[in-house]
Amino acid sequence: MMKRSRLVVLAWGLVLVGLIGCDDQSQKISELEARLNAIENEARYTSDVLAIWKLQSRYQHYINIGARQDIVSLFADHPDVEIELSNKGIVRGADAPHRYFLRAGQPKPATPPKPIPGFMVMHMSVNPAIEINHDGTQAKAVWLSPGITNIFREGKMKAGWNFGKYEMEYIKQELQWKILSFRWHQIFLTPYDKGWVEENIHPGSVGAAVKPDQPSAPDFYRPYDATSTDNRFDPPPPEPY
Repeated sequence: MMKRSRLVVLAWGLVLVGLIGCDDQSQKISELEARLNAIENEARYTSDVLAIWKLQSRYQHYINIGARQDIVSLFADHPDVEIELSNKGIVRGADAPHRYFLRAGQPKPATPPKPIPGFMVMHMSVNPAIEINHDGTQAKAVWLSPGITNIFREGKMKAGWNFGKYEMEYIKQELQWKILSFRWHQIFLTPYDKGWVEENIHPGSVGAAVKPDQPSAPDFYRPYDATSTDNRFDPPPPEPY
């Protein structure tokens, strides 16, 4: 559709140029080409930003309703896929989404876990800082993620706040944007009635179910610390390509 529209504009442009003196025709055609290139690049960039936003929003919807198989479908089919969550280490490879979200390859429990009455998790992806490369084939972004969740202690369910940042990389495969790198930086997890200053719960390890392929860097997990004057909440917005 874009190519057809471009041909129509160029055709009308050439008609108009034909009415101009020969000395000016070459310059006018070059100016018209440059303007069309700029319009096409801007349209592609806008379309890519909206597609990436939609992709991230689908992840949030699926994680909130527990649709793990649908989450896996959002990832790229690529050997460089990485998943890293706070202090849980890095899961890497084309099968990383299956291993992490579906526990593929792990022994299944004798009895499937029962749904927990009243359980709720609701995260958002907001305030995106998105950068796309010049070819429109790769992108990176940082999103703020305020959220609520449930915390279980001593057999009781409590309401909790869970805030953090998503550090993402995306790749376009077969004209569709997919997740290539998924990193969650937890800032705080706290009981609703206490707050992050009084108590910040660490997320813990991934456990025996999913063994990370390598540990996270020592400074990757930097949560809120009520005793610190250096609460930077990395990562910052990504640099342009």
